[in-house]
Amino acid sequence: MGGKSLGYNIKYITREGNKTPTPFYEVTPGDWVPRSEIPEALEYRRKNRLKKIETQNKYINTEHGFIRSLFSGSRKHARKKNLPFKFTWEEWWQHWLDHKKKWGLVCPYTRVKMTMIKGLKKKTRTNVSADRINVKHGYTPVNTIFCTWDANDKKGAISIDMCQAILDLYDESIQENFVNKYKVKKMGYKE
Repeated sequence: MGGKSLGYNIKYITREGNKTPTPFYEVTPGDWVPRSEIPEALEYRRKNRLKKIETQNKYINTEHGFIRSLFSGSRKHARKKNLPFKFTWEEWWQHWLDHKKKWGLVCPYTRVKMTMIKGLKKKTRTNVSADRINVKHGYTPVNTIFCTWDANDKKGAISIDMCQAILDLYDESIQENFVNKYKVKKMGYKE
């Protein structure tokens, strides 16, 4: 039934919600702990902590690792905000590949080259970020686009309605101040 005793007395306990029994080890008389809490396991993790972090950082700085981390973070964010998340990992990866085919590694909002750098103490503002075009809706293939973290952060303060209002005011200002006043054509500003 799995697990070596490592010289400890062993018993199997079936926890609520688990189908298979979990091995517990008696590290001191009457003190039963799961395998992850025995002294040898704790010592191994302590000794190999830096090696584990280094291996994780190496993977997370690859394209696959970075996009996988972005997938997990976005899914967690959607759960926290009670938003729909309509992607499996395979669909998310394909969405990224489709985005890359169309835009390359360039942010569609700012035209800045996007990066994939993790493991530093500070945020890299040019890192790839998953943006919901309309913040009222969840993560869906139609509503999700990849952009720089900086653009996503700045866009977070503006709603779709506010963007439309800005465009409407801009068009009105051009109409009033250039087209009507100076009798110029709208786009070319020629007489």
